[in-house]
Amino acid sequence: MEWVHTNRFGHVKRQGWLDALVFYGVRHPLSRRAWAYWEYCEKAWNEKRPPSLQSFERWWRSAQQWPFCEWANWSAVAAAVETYLDWGALTLWLRPLFFGSVGLPPYVLSELERRCPGIATLNHSSTPRGGNARSSMWRRTMEVGRDHFLSQARGECWLGNLLEQVRSHPWHVRAHAYAVWWKQEWTRNPVSRYPSFRQWEQAAAQYINSGSVRGPVGLCSPTASPHTS
Repeated sequence: MEWVHTNRFGHVKRQGWLDALVFYGVRHPLSRRAWAYWEYCEKAWNEKRPPSLQSFERWWRSAQQWPFCEWANWSAVAAAVETYLDWGALTLWLRPLFFGSVGLPPYVLSELERRCPGIATLNHSSTPRGGNARSSMWRRTMEVGRDHFLSQARGECWLGNLLEQVRSHPWHVRAHAYAVWWKQEWTRNPVSRYPSFRQWEQAAAQYINSGSVRGPVGLCSPTASPHTS
């Protein structure tokens, strides 16, 4: 492992985020699947030793087909995680507007409805000014989102696995940290035009919260995915 850390992940080690990589890596569905398959192989080996050890390529192909959990395969969980991460970032982007003093711009409502087709009944004019009306609209938005993005996991009994993967995902952690910083900035000094969801994601992908350096350091490449930043 020391050789791997030094020769394969030397730049990560030098930059000081090897522990973070290991923390997420061991929790990734592929890693957990490999460990589960290794446990199966270990048991089978002890019960009846095979005549020869299979190649790593063959072993890895078998590990990739091993069930991630009792109720779902890895591809289903991985796809659901990416979808839910996107939904979570969307709600973080929307929250300052729902609980602020200005209405929701038309382009914000359009983005919300484009990504969450089930919310087509929202009023296109502006967010109601009353606190109760705002809270009601927010609850309705969250309910529709949860029903849409968590229904499969809940119905197939792997919701806990999905949420565990989301909570440990680097993009989830960074988006939440950036959302706290952005809400404070927006509250202190509302800008003339609220950023689009893509602009918000790009800034969140470059967010740094370390010591005295806080805030986005720039925009990532337009083709980059913030989920893999």
